[in-house]
Amino acid sequence: MNRLKVTGLSFLIIGLVATLINGCAVVPRVAPVAPPTPTITINTVPSGADISIQGNYIGKSPLVVTAPFNYTGTEPWRIEVRLEGYEPKDVLFGDYHPPVDKVLTKPSTIFLADPIPVGTQTLPAYYTFRNSIDIKLYSKGGSPVSVKTAEDYFQSGNTSFDQRNLSQAISDFSKAIEINPKLAKAYNNRGFAYATQGNFLQAISDFTMVIEINPQDAQAYYNRGIIYSKQGNYSQAISDFSKTIEIDPSLAKAYNSRGKNYCNIKEYDKAWADVHKLEGLGSAANPEFLTELKKASGRDK
Repeated sequence: MNRLKVTGLSFLIIGLVATLINGCAVVPRVAPVAPPTPTITINTVPSGADISIQGNYIGKSPLVVTAPFNYTGTEPWRIEVRLEGYEPKDVLFGDYHPPVDKVLTKPSTIFLADPIPVGTQTLPAYYTFRNSIDIKLYSKGGSPVSVKTAEDYFQSGNTSFDQRNLSQAISDFSKAIEINPKLAKAYNNRGFAYATQGNFLQAISDFTMVIEINPQDAQAYYNRGIIYSKQGNYSQAISDFSKTIEIDPSLAKAYNSRGKNYCNIKEYDKAWADVHKLEGLGSAANPEFLTELKKASGRDK
């Protein structure tokens, strides 16, 4: 009986044949990336207080804890705050939603559009949780602690921005973020302040943080796309506007901005497609962009 002798060269040939048959090499499987864990930030004023939740000691403030699934639970959190020299404070955290009676129906055999009630089902009460909480403490003398919260700094930053005091606005938003690193709106508004200054790299960084905190924030993708467009990074801008539209297909300005960037890279058919989608939403393209597109594409529609 003849034995088949397989040499190293034979293995190489076999491998090449398998590659040719399949059309491409085998790519290692990449494990899926788990979605970010929902969290709740607990801040105290002043910081450094001992925090317990439902009677269990967690640590010193400020701290970030894992939130209930979908930020929903069957009971509120009892947060106990203790700090030497200050009055102890207990807080019930969670927004209450009362039980709801849902009417159960079955299809009518006569009038299909008029279902027949067959009973009710009571949906139980539940609580929803915000992604942060600020707790002010009082000294044992009875006076409140005169320290600003993240929300205080955020509002102060908005006032400074409205007054065109951009440096102060950025400083206030930064302090809000320092106190509450999950405060997406502070990153968003600081991004606007940086963009107004012309500091596009910092603006992109802040809008990216908003997206990391809330991946379904269509406006954050739109804001970042605008900055990429200003930098001349049209492909990345188009990608962000497309993500905006994927999340919120009714956001007309995203079609206008994406169409303009398609025009910038001479993808005129795609630019016109976005103009037509705008019209389908009952909106019109920016006149300046439309004039530019007609001239560049040699078309009127």
